[in-house]
This record gives sequence, C-alpha cells and structure tokens, in this order.
Amino acid sequence: MLIRATVTGDAEAIARVHIDTWRHTYAGVMPAEYLAGLRYDRSRRGWESFLVREGVRVFVADDPEAGVVGFASAGPNTSTGDEGGERPAYESNLYAIYVLPGWQRRGIGRALATAAVRGLLVDGRKSMIVWVLKGNPACGFYERLGGTPAGKRKETIGGAELEVIAYGWPELCRSPLAGTGQ
Repeated sequence: MLIRATVTGDAEAIARVHIDTWRHTYAGVMPAEYLAGLRYDRSRRGWESFLVREGVRVFVADDPEAGVVGFASAGPNTSTGDEGGERPAYESNLYAIYVLPGWQRRGIGRALATAAVRGLLVDGRKSMIVWVLKGNPACGFYERLGGTPAGKRKETIGGAELEVIAYGWPELCRSPLAGTGQ
C-alpha cells in the first residue's frame, strides 16, 4: 500500500471513496434520501477545486490493484468552535479521513493520519482538531490516536440536526502520529 500526496487526477477516485464510505458509515444516522442523493460527478468537481487550494494537504492510500482505497485531508483550522461559537485554539484541522469499508482495520487510516500530521508539521502547524459525528465508530479511532475531547456543536446535514464532537491534539509534535516517539 502506497500512501502518497494527491495529484489533480485523483479527484474522481477520492469522490468515489468519499461517497461510498459515507453511504456505509452513515446509513441509519443521516437521512437515507440525502445519502442516496450524493453524486459522484458533483463530488469529483468539488475535489478538483479542493486539491489545488493553498495550504491544504491531501493524501491517498493507493493499492497497486484496487487503486485509491482511502484518503485524508488537512489544512488550516476553519472550525467555528462549539455551540457557543468560540473558535477552538487549534491551528489546523483534519478535514476528512475515509477508508473504504473492505479496507478498514488494516492500518491504512493510521498511515493516512500520520501523513497528514507530518504534512501539517512541515507547514509549521503545531496543533490539530477533527470534527466527527457523535456515535461514529471513528470516535474510538481518534481516541486511540491520542485525540482528546475538544468541543461539540450541532450541524444540519440533509435536513437532520446532528451532534458533532471534536478531538484535539494540542501538541502535534508530541503526538504518536508525528512519528517522533516524543
């Protein structure tokens, strides 16, 4: 499995992973009509413009036979904060990390998170936050990676109001994801 920085030609594969993973992970959590309405072509166009944004790092897990089976994206913190509107004191944000269901629990998510964190450190960013739907199995994943509870808020997705919680890494250089062993 190769973990590599993306190229603009990866947008279609990233869109496929993004939508397929959402449909699997959020079935029963998000409205079924919303998940069914996700479109690969619209997602691809969004990823094409996202991949060229300044300050954003995107990595893919590329299997020689299956192609792109996962991705992670990170960059400047764009979070507004908890329900009170306060902006959390984190410089960067792990925007997304998704691995196709059949490829999970193989260390790919951890490898993608590590690549994202190392990229943020190269960019001089010292802390990171990630927002995740409450009850998502990924909550345990972020806790195992050293993330600590850092806030909560409500988001409306597909007409449903959902609780989103944050995990934070206040010192990325000391995180197990930094690979420094500190």
